[in-house]
Amino acid sequence: MAKWKYLLIGLVVTLQLLAPIFFIFKLPYAFFVLLGYLASIVVLVVILIMERRKEKKEEDGNDYRDY
Repeated sequence: MAKWKYLLIGLVVTLQLLAPIFFIFKLPYAFFVLLGYLASIVVLVVILIMERRKEKKEEDGNDYRDY
């Protein structure tokens, strides 16, 4: 899961840097870049939520607050 997370973070950064360049030179391509950027952000958020839920389940097993 960590491999996908880092790959998506790199993709998000790359697409974010490419979007202004495409806006200057090729406007139709810029919209596809932005759609890819938005899609990768959504997938990245889903992966981060899944990872946090997994961590939360592991932490709940080690909860000793009501000792």
